[in-house]
Amino acid sequence: MSPAKMGDHVKIVDRELTPADGKTGLYYDYFRNLAGTVQHVYEDKSVCVQVEIESLPEDVRKRHLEVQEAVKRRWLESISQEQREKLSEKERQVTLAYNILVDSRDLEILAKAKGKPAAWLKAQGSAEPAAAAGPRRSARPAPETSKPEPKPPPKARASAKEQPAQRPTQADIERAEAEHLKAVAAKAKRGKS
Repeated sequence: MSPAKMGDHVKIVDRELTPADGKTGLYYDYFRNLAGTVQHVYEDKSVCVQVEIESLPEDVRKRHLEVQEAVKRRWLESISQEQREKLSEKERQVTLAYNILVDSRDLEILAKAKGKPAAWLKAQGSAEPAAAAGPRRSARPAPETSKPEPKPPPKARASAKEQPAQRPTQADIERAEAEHLKAVAAKAKRGKS
């Protein structure tokens, strides 16, 4: 089987759990038969899949939609009445992505992207990166929580394109979370002043 690529429509295979699955954390019982779209393929052959909400078991789907509605309600309550009135119905929508990380060997490709994964993803309504786990708001840029990294020199940029993406380490995730929490605390402090 050919490896999955970004934009492929995939289904997670139905197989028995192995002791290795507990060590890798890339396959669980509830992953069986979930369908979705490949968002990212990592160097270690793990794949981020944005699961289609319709493929979730009924109880999980119901809980996901309840959380999504709670996030939407909380967000709308956090903005002024004037801002709420200016929002179109489309801008009021909040869609939470349900992303999982699986081993590429546990994927069955249902449909290949036709040459342009970004266009295919956009047609599927999944044009935003999977890493954006927060609410989606159209035409509104996300606030920056950290300084952008300086661009590498041209030679380094060329070699970076050849390098496959690497999965962030736990330290990277913790550092990003700490930066985000500092930014939120600073914003809250400014709001109280």
